Order: sequence, then C-alpha cells, then structure tokens
Amino acid sequence: MLTALLVLVAAAGAQAVEAVPPHVKAVTVHACDRPRGCADAEAAYAAHAAEHGLPFLSLDEVLAAGPEGGEARALWEEAWGAVQVEELDLGDPALAEVEAAWEALGRLPLSMPAEIPWTLLLLRADRRLAAGDQVGARADVAAAGSSSGWRVHDLPPLTEELRALYLEAADARSPRRKTTLRVASAVAPTTVFVDGVPVGLAPVEVELLAGWHRLSAERPGRAAAWVGTVDLPEGGVFQTEAELAPEDASQALRSTLVAGTRGRFTDPVAIELLVDWARERGLRWVRVVRVIRPDDSAREGDVVPEEVIEAPDRSTWHVHAAWIDVARGRYVSRGPGPGSMEVLADPERVRIGGHIGPEGLGGRMHASLEAVVLARVHPWVALDVRVGLLHSGQTYYLYENWSDENLYAVRLGARAGRSGGGPYGGLQGDVIIPYALGGHAFAGWELAPTSRWRVGLEGRVGATDVGVQGGVQLSLARRN
Repeated sequence: MLTALLVLVAAAGAQAVEAVPPHVKAVTVHACDRPRGCADAEAAYAAHAAEHGLPFLSLDEVLAAGPEGGEARALWEEAWGAVQVEELDLGDPALAEVEAAWEALGRLPLSMPAEIPWTLLLLRADRRLAAGDQVGARADVAAAGSSSGWRVHDLPPLTEELRALYLEAADARSPRRKTTLRVASAVAPTTVFVDGVPVGLAPVEVELLAGWHRLSAERPGRAAAWVGTVDLPEGGVFQTEAELAPEDASQALRSTLVAGTRGRFTDPVAIELLVDWARERGLRWVRVVRVIRPDDSAREGDVVPEEVIEAPDRSTWHVHAAWIDVARGRYVSRGPGPGSMEVLADPERVRIGGHIGPEGLGGRMHASLEAVVLARVHPWVALDVRVGLLHSGQTYYLYENWSDENLYAVRLGARAGRSGGGPYGGLQGDVIIPYALGGHAFAGWELAPTSRWRVGLEGRVGATDVGVQGGVQLSLARRN
C-alpha cells in the first residue's frame, strides 16, 4: 500500500534563486506536462546533462528566479504536493494534514484528474470516522461519490466501516436524478473541465449527477486560470461563471513552454517574461525540453525527437525541444543544436589564449608566440590546438630578410586536467613549416585570478626530425 504524499511546502516567503551559473550563454529548462509529475523523466535528463556538463534547470527553479519570484515557487510546490496523492493509505496521515492538503487543492488553478480529489475525500472521510465525526464522513463520501459517478469498482483499500458507508450511500442514490449545469465565461475561448474531464468551450451545458463537483477552466496558452466547486441540487438548472484572472504569469509560462516543444508557440506575453528573465542573466539561448518515453511519444503523435538519451538505468527517453532566441525575443523551432549547447552552456568548453616564451629547436633558440584554442570534450579532457610563430636570431637560408628567421608551427593534440584550473599535461604532434616534423609532451599549471581569465606556466619537451625541442612559456587565456 503506497503512502499518500500530502506534505505541502510552505514557501510563500521563498527567495528568488540565481540558478544560472555565471558566464553561461545557454541553459536547458525541463517543462513537465504530466498531471502526476515527471520525476523519472527529469532524473533521466539531469543525469544526461551532468554527463555533458550542461546547466539544467527544472521549471520550478525558473519560476522561483524569474517571473513572480517566490510567489510562483510557492504555487508550484503546492501543486506538486497535491498531485502526488496516488493511493489511499489507512495508516497515515493525520486528519489535520488531510485538511491542509484539501485546502491547498482548492486554491490551485489546475485541471487535474478526478482521482486526486476523489482519493482525498475518501481519505478525509476515513479520518473523520476514526475521530467519531459521522456527519462529516457522510458528507465526504457523498462528495466523492457524486464526482466519480458513484463508481463501485476499483475502489482503494478501505476500512470495513468506510466501505460499508460508501456502498450504502451508492445504493441509496438509485435511481440517480441529474441536474443541468451551465458554465459561462467572460473570456473566450475557454475550455471547461468537470471533475477533470473536458466538457467543451464556454458557454457550455452538461448533465451531471446531483451533488459535489470540481470545476476548472483553461484558456489557450494557460495551464488553467480558475477552479471552483458546486454542490448541485437534484433536478433543474444550475448556472455559474468561470472567473478567469486577466493574467496568471507562472501558469501561462508553464503551458507556453510545453506548447513550444510541440511546435505551438503560444502566448507572446509569457515568452516575453521568460526572455526578460534570460536577458537579466546574460543568456543567449534557452532550450526548453519535454522528456518522454518512446511509447508515449509515438502515442501522442510527436515529431522526430531532437535527442534520444539513455538514463543510468538504461531506459530510453525521447527529448523534444524548442528554443527561445533571447536576442530576438521569440520562440524558434530550431536553435544551435544539442552539440552547440555544450559550447554555449560551458564557458570552459572553448578557450582562446596564447603562449609566449623561449624555446629551443635543433640547437637554435627561438622566441615563441602561439595562439591557442582549447576545446573541452570532457570535464577532464580537452583538444589543444595551437598555431604559432617561432622567431630566431639566426637565419635558416642564405638571405638576410627578417622573414627568413621565422618558422610557423601548427600543433594538434590533447591535454588532461580539471576544467577549473590547476595542473595539466598532454601530448601534441607538430608541423613546423618549412623546417621539421615532430611532437612533444607538455605540462603546466593554470590559475584563475578572475572568473574570466586564466594565467599559467608551461614547460614542454619533445623531438623533431632535426633535433630535440623544448622550452618554457607563460600563458594567458580567456574563457568563452
């Protein structure tokens, strides 16, 4: 028997969180559209992001640090806690905890499956019976029954007393009389949900069993904008109106991000909020991903995924993505691509710098100046590409021109060392034009006096087809 997860985090005073690392140009944001959450999908992508050194944010981090600040984070955490109710557990929690969960559920503008309030109502009825509150328990049983069609199959494990009370109430409802419910809205178009089931665009009319029902309404580009309850009398017509808020930024943002991964770029106001958040943090791209299993992807008719990843448990996941071009302030269907994300998201991925210092080659001394591009392929491994000029005080030919004292070195290799600085070492092959072919080993130590710059000292030794080479050089590099 699973424990009902009813702990709701009190985060009304949560502070904005700076979740984007400094100097990063792109981040990936996970947008979940599953009513019961996407914890397994998020864990799979988090492992993939960590392996490739990509900054990865769940949507609650973006909401906390971006539009609406801690208020949005509190709303998200309340919703997350409420939708974790999966199965009735007769041992826990206490009545007060169930009451708190029910109160939070009433404040959440989410169109959620009927199973969630149904389970909470039965759970509260069980706790009220244990406390001797027969009247309250019967009211909860009646609400659970009317909102579920008084189903008697697939009941959760109930105590004998609660099961008898529920079946007695269900039997007493035959024959069941229905009531006509009309739901209007001042905002069009608005989709109306009754007990988690969409019933059409407002104004809409639907026949329901008398009793308690949970209503909610959604607009295009919004997750949901209103939730209410009705207790319908038997027979007649009952009318209500969906009181849609003019703006619900955090929910609009969530819905817009999910829609973007399906190629539907809705709600420019919500995108503008996210763009403002991204610009404040110096971002160039925001990559939004929806991570789902291949079977779900095929069932939902998704297009070819942008990536297919494998989680640590060897499960396979499809990654559907959309890109927000921060400079242009809009959603685009294609961005730089997953490979380019590694460069944009990791300031250590590409570094441009230089070396200067004395170096010997074949018995001659040279002043060496090199341009270096360091392309990191792993947190501990980087490609090291150098193009350099070696100037000698002695000519190589029978001419006295200054150019005859120069050699041009192209060096390709790799280095091993932690990306944040410290000791490193590596190997390179050399083409020294027009003089020699060879290679060398090098080792050095890098320091980071600022987050942008690296300075270091390097020594190297090697051989060419005309003699040994070696030297000591100072380096200066700038992070991407």
